[in-house]
This record gives sequence, C-alpha cells and structure tokens, in this order.
Amino acid sequence: MTNRILVVVNHFYPYIGGLENSVLELYGKMKILYPEMEIDVVCNNTERVVRQERYRGLNIHRMECWNMLGHRYSIPKPFSLMKTFKDIRHHDYRYVNAHTRFFINSLIAFLYARMHKIVYVHTEQGASFTKLDNLFVSWMSYLVDQTVGRLILTFADRVVAISTAAGLFAQRLGARDYRVIHHGVESKNRVFDGRFSGKEPGSLIAVGRLVYGKGIQDLLLVLKDIDLPFKLRIVGDGMYRSELEKRVQAYRLEDRVEFCGFLDSDDVHRLLAKSQVFINPTYTEGFGITTIEAGLEGCAIVASNVGGQADIIDDGIDGFLIDGFEFQEPERFDLLRDRLVQLLGDRKLCETLGKRIQRKVMEEFSWEKAARAYAELVR
Repeated sequence: MTNRILVVVNHFYPYIGGLENSVLELYGKMKILYPEMEIDVVCNNTERVVRQERYRGLNIHRMECWNMLGHRYSIPKPFSLMKTFKDIRHHDYRYVNAHTRFFINSLIAFLYARMHKIVYVHTEQGASFTKLDNLFVSWMSYLVDQTVGRLILTFADRVVAISTAAGLFAQRLGARDYRVIHHGVESKNRVFDGRFSGKEPGSLIAVGRLVYGKGIQDLLLVLKDIDLPFKLRIVGDGMYRSELEKRVQAYRLEDRVEFCGFLDSDDVHRLLAKSQVFINPTYTEGFGITTIEAGLEGCAIVASNVGGQADIIDDGIDGFLIDGFEFQEPERFDLLRDRLVQLLGDRKLCETLGKRIQRKVMEEFSWEKAARAYAELVR
C-alpha cells in the first residue's frame, strides 16, 4: 500500500486557529511516528507566504485565494487551484483527508478523490450548525451545510469525528457511520509542576479566538456581579475584541480583566499553569482543545455543555459543565455565576478538580494516539 497521504484544508500554517493547529499537530506527529510516510497538505495561501514549503516534515502546497468574512473563510483562485493539483497529480495517495464540511476545499478534496478513485476520509470538527452574530451569514452557512456538507458526508468513504457530538451531527447531515478520534496534547509541553499552592489565588483564564460564538461576553456579564477577588486573563485575539473591551469598561472591570492578545503555545501554557480556573463559555465546540490543554496544566475547568466538551469533562467529578449555552438560554448566567463563586471560594476544590482532569488528559488524550488511529484508517 502506498505511503503517501493528501490532506486538504482551507487555512493552514502559518494561520493560527484551532482547526489548523490540530491538523498540524496530528500530521506532524504522524510524520514522526512513520518517517517513511509522505504527507502533502494543500491549503489556501491566506497569509501571502511562499507557495510551497516543507515544514515539520509536511509538504505544504498553498493556493492563491480570496479571503472573506474577516479572514475566517477563503476561496482558492481557479488558476492557482488547477496548477496546484496539476503539481501533485502524479502521486499515488493512500487516502485524501479533508476537515469540516462547509469549506469549499472539502468539496474540492471530495471531487478529486472521486475523480482519481482514492479513498476519501472526511474529518468532521463541528458539532452543530455555525452560530454567528450576522443572521444572513448564519443562514448562508446553514444552506451550505444542507447542500455541500450533506453531499460530502453522505458519500465519504470514511467519516472521522473529533467527538461523539461531532459524530452525531455528521449523521444528521447524512454520514452512514463514523469513528471518533479525539484531538490530543503533548504531555512534554506541560509547564505546571504539580504544586497547586503556586497557582495564583482567584486567577481565571479564557483562551480562544475573540469572536461572538466563543461566549466571552456572557462571562463578562457574569463577572460584573461577583464580589469575590478575581483576575481574569483573556488570551486570544479577533474581530470581536473591541466589543469585549467596551463591555469591560461598561461593567467597570478594567482592574480585574486583562486582554493578553495572541500568545504562542509556550506562553499560553505558562499562563494556564499559574491559573486556578479555566472557563470555556462557547456556544459551539467540536471538541475543546483548549479545555484539554487547561486540564494538562491542572486548572479547575468550567465549560459550557456543548459539543465535545462532555467527552472531556465528567460534570462534578473532574470539572463543571454548564447547560444553556448552545441555545443561549437565560439560566446559563446564574449557573455559570454559581460555579465560579463556588470555585473562587474553595481553593481545595480547585486543586481536587485540577488533579483529576490532569490525570485523565494525560491518560486519554494524546496526539500519538490520534496519529496512530489515522494511520490505520484504510488498512
């Protein structure tokens, strides 16, 4: 069997995003485990860098593109698309893998696999329809899901889901069957030394792109009514940051909330390692890579009960899950407030939850485990 794989994604390195980082870590780890394997990545050149590059053992082919929706979506330019696929046409691929159903490049990958009679593996990273603050764009996204997305998921040879919720969602859109392969972490990246006494009292942290769907606005609304001492660090950047900054000022939280901006992985882990509580109040979540990274660093976790976060957290055992975020129900505010007050007032509980989730993450979620599962997909 051939030892070459074609991966097709919309955005990729050096673009920073959860999906893009997960694909890089997954196939970077596969290249380490199976050095004889050649892995080609076709993506859009959203960052206007070199067209071809070898990075972490991966052969990256970038297509010129149009960026849309504040750089979150892109479409390849036809001439560059044809040239790129012409460059790789002589390769004999074991399978073609694309990620997330609504990107145009997933459809391109599906059609390329069908045309050349290659096994098409689709990885679904979403667990629900996209929720945006722009109603028109949300409806357009829904329309794409019900047409292009349904076509891809119905006729894919293999469907991989990054969580149970993502798999069930894929079935709603036509997938006949699916296999769950979770994202992972690298235990060697852990910064936390195990001394919970070294974590800053009252330290809260949220990590992710600053967009409406991440729910940080809900967190701020809750925090304005909490009288206990706390310091929230918001790590990440995005088009919604200015709106969040206005809310911080309106709620008079300037001395208690810090916007850290985008940080590299090492700096994120350092902040997680000294934080007591990690909060992920997102409205949608395919899996929750930042949640397991926080678990690796011994944070007590409070997360919205959406998507794949239930695959990570056993509510009340090794963290807290909060209902009501997926449909933005009003009771979510009181539920989140109660859990934050509970944790801010009980340092021992933070330590207990932190120890339990750290042990689970190190035992169950690793990129090596994920890479080996992908390597076996078509054997």
